[in-house]
Amino acid sequence: MKKMQKQLLSFVVAFAMVLTMFVPFQTASAASTKTYDFSKLSYATGWYSSYYISGDALNVTYDELYGEVKFTLPETLDMSNCDGVSFKVTKSTGELAFKLYNTAGDEVAVKYNFATTGTCTFVPDCAEKVNCIGIMSQTDGSMQATVSSVAFDMGDKVSAEPVPVSSDATLLNTYGKTFGKIGSCVTPNQLSNSNTLNAIKKQYNSVTMENEMKPDAVIGYDTMTVAQAKAAGYYIPSNYKESVVPKLNFNTMDSVMKTCYQNGLKLRAHTLVWHSQTPDRFFKTGFQSGGSYVSQAQMDARMEMYIKTIMHHVYDSQYGSVVYAWDVANEYFHANNSGWQIIYGSTQTLGSKPGFIKKAFQFAHETLVEYGLTDSVSLFYNDYNTYIEADKIVALINWMNQEEKICDGVGMQSHLDTSYPSVSLYKSTMQQFANEGFEIQVTELDVTCKSTDVQAQYYYDLMKAILSLKKKGANITSITYWGLYDSVSWRSSQSPLIFSSLTSPKKAYTQVLQAYVDSGIEAVPSTEPSVQPSVQPSVVPSVQPSVVPSVQPSVEPSAVPSVEPSVQPSAVPSVEPSVQPSAVPSVAPSKNPVSGVIPVVTVKSQIAGGINQNYTISAAGSDEVDLSKVTIRYNYTKSGDKKQMFWCDNAGLQMSRAPYYVNIAPSVKAVFKDGCVEVSFDCQQTLKAGDSLAMGVRLTQEDWSSYSAFVENGYEVYYDGALVSSNK
Repeated sequence: MKKMQKQLLSFVVAFAMVLTMFVPFQTASAASTKTYDFSKLSYATGWYSSYYISGDALNVTYDELYGEVKFTLPETLDMSNCDGVSFKVTKSTGELAFKLYNTAGDEVAVKYNFATTGTCTFVPDCAEKVNCIGIMSQTDGSMQATVSSVAFDMGDKVSAEPVPVSSDATLLNTYGKTFGKIGSCVTPNQLSNSNTLNAIKKQYNSVTMENEMKPDAVIGYDTMTVAQAKAAGYYIPSNYKESVVPKLNFNTMDSVMKTCYQNGLKLRAHTLVWHSQTPDRFFKTGFQSGGSYVSQAQMDARMEMYIKTIMHHVYDSQYGSVVYAWDVANEYFHANNSGWQIIYGSTQTLGSKPGFIKKAFQFAHETLVEYGLTDSVSLFYNDYNTYIEADKIVALINWMNQEEKICDGVGMQSHLDTSYPSVSLYKSTMQQFANEGFEIQVTELDVTCKSTDVQAQYYYDLMKAILSLKKKGANITSITYWGLYDSVSWRSSQSPLIFSSLTSPKKAYTQVLQAYVDSGIEAVPSTEPSVQPSVQPSVVPSVQPSVVPSVQPSVEPSAVPSVEPSVQPSAVPSVEPSVQPSAVPSVAPSKNPVSGVIPVVTVKSQIAGGINQNYTISAAGSDEVDLSKVTIRYNYTKSGDKKQMFWCDNAGLQMSRAPYYVNIAPSVKAVFKDGCVEVSFDCQQTLKAGDSLAMGVRLTQEDWSSYSAFVENGYEVYYDGALVSSNK
């Protein structure tokens, strides 16, 4: 009998094992409630509050409305598998709100107005990974509360295996398919290198020239008569009363358009009107640096001449069809001292109704109408920190479009940092623009960080947010990264891009592709971009349209281009550079001056919460100036001993010969010393007679607080260690 029982048991076990071979395998997470008392949680941060832990309970006192305490959970929980969250309140003298935060620090769920004791339970309306909770006061004045625990009712849903990213996936066959254009900023040298060009074509279908289409790269030193300009195809409006115009350099532009056309790439044109990198002589009589500033009427005519001549040149070209977007105006809300401000007035005065910005869009729009391109080419207002200036940007664009639509939308530069802005703030700003019906392009994306893992997570969360808005109907038509890889980035010291070298993707790149897969948008098979057809595009003959009636313009910028900080500062925000930049050899003013070499330096400062500066350097002696031997010591006093940061936003060498413009911003170095900052140049570039270097920099305190009792004490210029000039 026992033998039969053993045989039967063996048969049942064997039969059960056979059955499992035919039952589909599923990974299920057992239903469970994860309860945490506050002795098991770690304090993260808080404001307008104080707390202590008594036993296992949190006792918190709020000083005022919206005070909050935040605690980190001992593990990360998936809210897509959570059936409810419960906070147990044993004491409260007012109303509380309970919050959940994801791994990027964004608030993803909240339950408001709990005004009693007991248990507050709610179902989180999100599918985020949560690792932090917040408890906020909703009561005016002070209040106290005691919360003993928080519990997460984790469901028994089948855990979906993560969908892997296809080995064939690229930015081009994922984001390029969904948004239409996926791009990077590039240089002419990169486009002329076959290996680099092939790498570009694998990932992107759009490029933006980092500097070569900006005004200082196009506007030459020499002038020509109006008759000569007309013969050369320049657009001369009927109200242009001057006898000369500046010669414009189209060589680089033409070469880039041809390369794009032959390789299936599109081109974003950046930029026409900008307070930075526009030669001061463009605003002066006779287009001479020593002239006086012209009138608003003269500047209106110059602006129309410049914008329409550039755009006519592009669309009269057999390769002009590659240009699909123009940044007509750049950073108006952050403009500082420039010819635009001097002639038209400051941003503070003009607000969201700058007449000259509207005229710039009118001139560009008239050109598109002339060529029949209003449905295929878009005109953008482009700016950084758009999540701070969103209301102003909305007001500006809607004001410009009152009579007719002349501005298609907004370019969100998106120079970001993992600590600021939060992804939720970025997403809400993009949603605000979408709600206005604006076309949206992400134009200069990069993300600085202190950790590659944190950066990868931020990129993932950011792209998920952008993709979710696209799926909901937001008119997002392009995403452009500001550089091919870290070492060629304008913020190279902080590794802000998704490639570490031309063909070496970082974890951030993988996470960008993973975000695409996880968003639920079906990826398309990998395909090589098609090359532009060889048929010449048809171009409408150039006809000079009627001139727009002169409207009293008004406007001007107020700050150098910037990025985004870890804390929302009161001055112009930015992203963190290397705090105390890499050391520069100390200047030793013991040498004798070098005969024949005379670098002439001017420094103009705008002192607010931070310090904005414009430097110009030229050669006045008989010999060339080697920039690697130039050091400028800017002296000042300030209160306090907080560490400071130096930012070079732009630095361009302007020449009257090819290549006409050289970007050296990555080569500008600085070191802070007691009572001064020393600026130098780590590059092999020389200034000849007639050349000049224009540079925009900023000084900020490390914690983004405003400078106090800041006083300038002049500056000194050293060449090869010898003092050559001083205005102290």
